[in-house]
Amino acid sequence: MSEYRVGAYEKLTQELSIPILSPEIAAGSIYTRADWIRRGASDMSRIDVLRGGITGVKKMVSICEAYGVKCEIHMSGFANLQVLGATSEAVCEYYERGLLAPGVDYETPPPYLKAIGDPMDSEGYVQVPQGPGMGMGYQLNWDYINENKVK
Repeated sequence: MSEYRVGAYEKLTQELSIPILSPEIAAGSIYTRADWIRRGASDMSRIDVLRGGITGVKKMVSICEAYGVKCEIHMSGFANLQVLGATSEAVCEYYERGLLAPGVDYETPPPYLKAIGDPMDSEGYVQVPQGPGMGMGYQLNWDYINENKVK
């Protein structure tokens, strides 16, 4: 359903007994998502650093905690993983790791990285890197980066 027709989600949330997680990509960052919760258009919310920045995601986690709803971090990536690691499991329970789609090999890093930043262990868990700084999970391929500089 289109995320720009909030009324349809209000009805869906009222009619179903399973929790509705939305919106996914609607513009408006924390303001849109807070409005959806207030209107009863979702039982859980989601946001990511592309739609709110690190500060916006942390604010949305607090909004969800205040309303007593779950907040799922949308998409993978170093910043999303770091924010998730700084939240309570009571509010943010899962990490969405990678896109499963035909032709997408999530285990192969892009050429500018030596390894993916969120490898999954044999039990299905992803560990938050423990080094200092936001880029602690990055293992940059400096040879590739230097060979592809734009002058």
